[in-house]
Amino acid sequence: MSQKIVFRISLLAGLLLTLAIPALATNSATVIGPADSATVVTGINTAGTVRVNSLGCLVALVNIFTNGYEIVGLITAASIFITVARIWVTEKQLSKRRLVTGALFAISALSSQSTVDYLLAAARDANLFS
Repeated sequence: MSQKIVFRISLLAGLLLTLAIPALATNSATVIGPADSATVVTGINTAGTVRVNSLGCLVALVNIFTNGYEIVGLITAASIFITVARIWVTEKQLSKRRLVTGALFAISALSSQSTVDYLLAAARDANLFS
């Protein structure tokens, strides 16, 4: 390509870009003030509904406790099951009672999280904490 063709293409592209982009509308009376003349607006806009999760910290704390109970309960159930497996042959009656105890520990540990979540959700929905 010759230099004339390249110049004409770039001139035509520049002209098309200039026509395609609209100019910004400005007001000739607008003056930008100094930087220290800013107006400080304090407060928050509460025109709409503001919902505060006031139970957030309580739910987090109760979740920590129930997670701990779940871990301790499952470890206790596992240790009871191991004990039952070791003494099953010699003491069947005691082993059956311990087996039931271990199963209750496991069931209560696994159901504690959902039970507490249900109770907290019911209390929140009934506005008991507001």
